[in-house]
Amino acid sequence: MDDFHGWPGTNLFMRNLTPTSSPFHALTPLAVVVAAFLTALLVLSVAAPAAAAAPPVERFHGDDRVGTAIELSRAVSDDADHALLTHVDVYPDALGAGSMAASLDAPLLLTERDELLDDVSAELDRLDVGTVYILGGPTVVGYDVHADLQRESYVVRRLSGDNRFETASAAAQHLFEGPQEQALLALGEKGDREIGWPDAAAAASLAGVSEPAPTLLTRRAEVPAATLDALDALEVDTVRVLGGQRVISSEVVTQLEDDGYNVERTFGTSRYVTAAQVAGEALARNGEEPMPAVFAAGTSAVDSVTGGSAAARLGGSLLLLRQDALSGAPKDFLREHSGRWDRGLVVGGTSGLDAFMLDSVSAVLAGDPAPERPEPEPDPEPEPEPEQTVATDDPNRRVSDSTWDALAQCESNGNWQINTGNGYYGGLQFNKSSWDWAGGNQYAAYPHQASREQQILTAERLLQIHPAGWGAWPACSSKLGLG
Repeated sequence: MDDFHGWPGTNLFMRNLTPTSSPFHALTPLAVVVAAFLTALLVLSVAAPAAAAAPPVERFHGDDRVGTAIELSRAVSDDADHALLTHVDVYPDALGAGSMAASLDAPLLLTERDELLDDVSAELDRLDVGTVYILGGPTVVGYDVHADLQRESYVVRRLSGDNRFETASAAAQHLFEGPQEQALLALGEKGDREIGWPDAAAAASLAGVSEPAPTLLTRRAEVPAATLDALDALEVDTVRVLGGQRVISSEVVTQLEDDGYNVERTFGTSRYVTAAQVAGEALARNGEEPMPAVFAAGTSAVDSVTGGSAAARLGGSLLLLRQDALSGAPKDFLREHSGRWDRGLVVGGTSGLDAFMLDSVSAVLAGDPAPERPEPEPDPEPEPEPEQTVATDDPNRRVSDSTWDALAQCESNGNWQINTGNGYYGGLQFNKSSWDWAGGNQYAAYPHQASREQQILTAERLLQIHPAGWGAWPACSSKLGLG
């Protein structure tokens, strides 16, 4: 029992039980040792603080992106005076939604262009919303939706312009007043759909701090006139550029500085690092209060934008995660700020962040090591499917199968059933609007649910009716020399 001799309280207890100084001198040495041991346990139980409970982590998703946005709305509040509404497939008009959601305490909901969906109407009713802000012009959310909202007695305000830059500018000037200490500037260019949204979504972390800042959009190498007008009208002092020079060039910084603005840049080596950097700045501004952490797949524009709006309303941080593992900057950020999180919200279904990623987030927020992803079990041999044929004399077939296969290889690595959650589906990466427009919904609701032959037939029709022709697949058609 030598382990106890180094503890001063225990030695004092044992000295007081000597035969010459204690009425309990009849106790045996073994009884003395047992008594000392029990006393030590008592001291430990009183002195040791209770371990902090691990923050709960929940997934919020619906059957589709409309349902996911509704589930996020329900997760945040039971009432709201205002709501934001945009088209289910046109996220660009909602790139600045984080600032709007924070300023108005408004959920971001999605609907079809020409129909106010029943589930969305029910959510507006549940929240007892008074005013609905439509983001985007009538080609995005049509007049029928506007009329449906008015019939249901909502005040309807449309924030729109001829493009996403003007829409963001109109929203910022409507919801914010000058002078503004800071404005956030993110890429809004659509030339590359892979980089045209992540930093704008990440801006939601700073939008949700105690003094929300407006989010404006820029082209890569030039600040649009609408954005400059908003900066001037809001009397902005500092423009915080989100993203590195590959995303927003130094020409933009020079243009802003020449116009008299202070310019600061927050960036990382990837969208995941940039989002963590932005979240870190938000944490620093929010004091020591625990806050929620919202997680979305860094490949899903819609989940990231809707998740960012929820994070802004909650005063939380949005982190973009890779789909395969919780690693790098997001994991380091969560560990560095352990104890700051009171809740974790994972946005979207398992096609974005799967059950393993949810377990990984739960482990790291609890202070435990992130688990290792198990080796996948080999897929069983698929049952042979009946061959689906397309008539060779079909007048709609103007392009060879080998050309469509080459295009699919470029767009999706030849995976005709792919659905990564980024708003594009199937081997030829249709979005839902183009699929429906070209008649693909006669085969299946979404492209990836249709066969290869059905996707090719729909692509043939899209090629004929799309004003840009092969430009419907701009990067890959150019790479393959089509058009």
